[in-house]
Amino acid sequence: MHGRSGRSPLLPTSTKRLTPMRMTSTSPFALLALSVLLACPACQPAANTDVPVTSANELAANADEPVANADESAANADAPAANTDEPAANAHEPVADAGKGGKLCSPRTSEKLAVEFINNSSQSVNFHWMEFDCTEGGGPSLAPGQREKAVTHPGHIFLARGEGDQVLRTFTASADAQTFVVDDALIARIAKEGEPYTEGNCSPKTEGRFNVEFINHLNEPVRMQWIGFDCTVRMLRTVPANGKTREMTYPGHIFRFVDSVGRQLATFDVSPDDEQPYHVSDD
Repeated sequence: MHGRSGRSPLLPTSTKRLTPMRMTSTSPFALLALSVLLACPACQPAANTDVPVTSANELAANADEPVANADESAANADAPAANTDEPAANAHEPVADAGKGGKLCSPRTSEKLAVEFINNSSQSVNFHWMEFDCTEGGGPSLAPGQREKAVTHPGHIFLARGEGDQVLRTFTASADAQTFVVDDALIARIAKEGEPYTEGNCSPKTEGRFNVEFINHLNEPVRMQWIGFDCTVRMLRTVPANGKTREMTYPGHIFRFVDSVGRQLATFDVSPDDEQPYHVSDD
């Protein structure tokens, strides 16, 4: 205010004739407008609205900093993959499952169980009872279309073999499994995937990668399989007639080769100390 204390600047201080007042930057109306503007935050100039931009960019830059550590962690996460993942981590890429293997031993049980063996296939089938010591015992031999009833015990295992003693399937007797059937669909699946793996050995989790070579000396293609850590059989690839393949693997890993009908031809427990290559032949 430019007037004296207690007086309004709009009141005359003398008896002189007043002239019309002119608005200046210090007029009461200008001061009033300025006070209203200062009291209204929403009316402030937008000059400061862009101030945080620098800070936002700085935050964005900092937000990207952990990326390097994330990549580093990802790289370290791949380090133990050699023995934590099954085939893929061991350079064996699975393309199909062909069932699980393991030792086949019937347990000693006392309860009796009625079962029936049925051959609905177009070839003869022999059923072998797997004894307590895991050796193959006797059982029914059935021509195509034949069936036979018998009495066994819960948990007892029977191994079905087809032409040429090819392993077709194993059956385990139980209250829910009292009928053992072999048909042409099963035989076709065995031809595609290979006969069940019954040797009981699984590939171990080991370290020390090395290369192996396998040579197929037969005049027909053979299929190469890898026996997993849980004895699951995994299809790898087909080796052409008189062809060969090289694989990256680990000590003790097991490879199996089967022919066009799924019959097992050879298994190899590989080692870097073995003489290479490994040979698949009729011998």
